[in-house]
Amino acid sequence: MSLLLLAALFAAPPADADAWPRHTIDASSRGADGVRLADVDGDGRLDVVTGWEEGGTVRVAFGPPLEQVRQPWPSVAVGRVGSPEDAVAVDLDGDGRLEVLSCSEGRTRRLSVHHAAGDPRDADSWTTTPLGDSDGRQQYMFALPWPEEQGGGVIVAGKGPGAAIEWWRPGADPADWAAWRATPLRPLGWAMSLRAEDMDGDGDPDLLLTDRRGNRRGAVWLEFDPASAGWEEHPIGAADLEPMFLTVADLDGDGDRDVAVAAKDAGLVLFGRLNATGDRWRSRTLALPDTAGGGKGVAAARTAGGLEVFVSCEHSGGKCSILRFHFDPGSDVWTAAPTVDCPAGVTGTKFDRLELLDLDADGDLDLLACEERENLGVIWYERPGPAAGDSH
Repeated sequence: MSLLLLAALFAAPPADADAWPRHTIDASSRGADGVRLADVDGDGRLDVVTGWEEGGTVRVAFGPPLEQVRQPWPSVAVGRVGSPEDAVAVDLDGDGRLEVLSCSEGRTRRLSVHHAAGDPRDADSWTTTPLGDSDGRQQYMFALPWPEEQGGGVIVAGKGPGAAIEWWRPGADPADWAAWRATPLRPLGWAMSLRAEDMDGDGDPDLLLTDRRGNRRGAVWLEFDPASAGWEEHPIGAADLEPMFLTVADLDGDGDRDVAVAAKDAGLVLFGRLNATGDRWRSRTLALPDTAGGGKGVAAARTAGGLEVFVSCEHSGGKCSILRFHFDPGSDVWTAAPTVDCPAGVTGTKFDRLELLDLDADGDLDLLACEERENLGVIWYERPGPAAGDSH
């Protein structure tokens, strides 16, 4: 779809009155920078782990009973660190309980383990310890728990001079945080997404990522060879763009896993898989209108109602802050013009990762997000009307 056509759809900024209802999960600090999901307290409900960059805290918001999901969620600060850019829950020591690993950029440049000795809902039970010799190695941006059957540990990545993808694994005692060490996998300019996905259909996970800066930028995936312990790189695309976050979904309804990328300088880029081994791709770029911010996060889902792709924005003050592209069932995602709307209205300036999940248990997908400039914090948008399969 051309920029002209998209601009026509947004002749004026959409009114917040037309937006989906917004509910606050946690707005207790400053600079909410990411939403990562896990059941931290083991009650069967998903919790949200977030690093608050300007506030310098790492927080967990605990999923409440269904009847309280529209109210602020119970939450605790699990630690204080400088410039937390990302935080994720992961069982690092294999004891069946989740720790939280935070990634600090700026001057801090450290991986930190936040460990609860008792009730994870009790802030006093949490302690913070640096991971291994991470202090000062690079500006850490994102962490991915790596499957135990593929070597375990976590894969992390950073930005700026000396940035690299690193594979962190424990020593003889996984709970000895000081003994963890890293194996560098690939230099990069500025990491955005890291995902474990089976990209070649061989039954084991590969490392899917976006690198937004430098001479190796783009969307790529790395294939691990257990025999040699090496990683082979496979390009997908966007090497001439500034790719931000990515997601994986069946974009064209053919049953396989495709890739959608939000690009800061281009909008939304769809990559369709052309072979099972993940070495051939087709692409389509959908520009964002001037009445929206620049692309940052992305989430996609195919339901009976067709394909939806959501793009969150930064630099969106007074503009559309999250866009929704919708393709009707049976339409060709590579040629058809999607309908476009603005489910989050114009409130908020800098959004980040998105997640689609049914938070109110009404049978359709709601939108989980965070905003870090106007301190909306960790929020979710409730899809109005009937279930997703009947909503178009």
